[in-house]
Amino acid sequence: MRTILAPIPSGSLRPAIGVGSIVVPDQLVDRTGRIDDTFHDDDDVHVAFADPFCVRGRRAVVSTLRRNGWVVNDGGVMVAIRGPRFSTRAESRWYAAQGWDVISMTPYPEAALARELDMSYTCVALVTDHDVIGDTPWPVTQDLVREGLDANTKRLREALLQVAVELADQPETTASAHGRRS
Repeated sequence: MRTILAPIPSGSLRPAIGVGSIVVPDQLVDRTGRIDDTFHDDDDVHVAFADPFCVRGRRAVVSTLRRNGWVVNDGGVMVAIRGPRFSTRAESRWYAAQGWDVISMTPYPEAALARELDMSYTCVALVTDHDVIGDTPWPVTQDLVREGLDANTKRLREALLQVAVELADQPETTASAHGRRS
């Protein structure tokens, strides 16, 4: 089975999830409004998506990144929004009030498309900002996100290479990737 490790920039919707930390979400909420999220436009294809991210990949990322000194949040809800604009303060407050943990423009439809192809997809959310939650005095900007990425990309890439080697050494089944017992 092919595995996708998907490092993405994300905004934290919780003050306790700090800039520079990692969230390895286990759930996804689609707020993109996309309709181009399938390879099967003419077919009636329904894929199981209750657990959108690879269980085995998530475990490997969490353990490897923690061994490498990262602050890692194991699990959480990622809300995917449609870019290229960032959230309004009202939207950010609403997302946080729903109990969602991080926000990004990246993981959807990618996770659903990977599932259609029977590929494992593990989202690795690098927190670059605090969106515009609470009393954040600044709105999130592209420059703020770029700063967070620049400060952490090389280190994250090195750790994810270790994860890739670990996953390659231990083949998985489709059932174990998608959270079902094999």
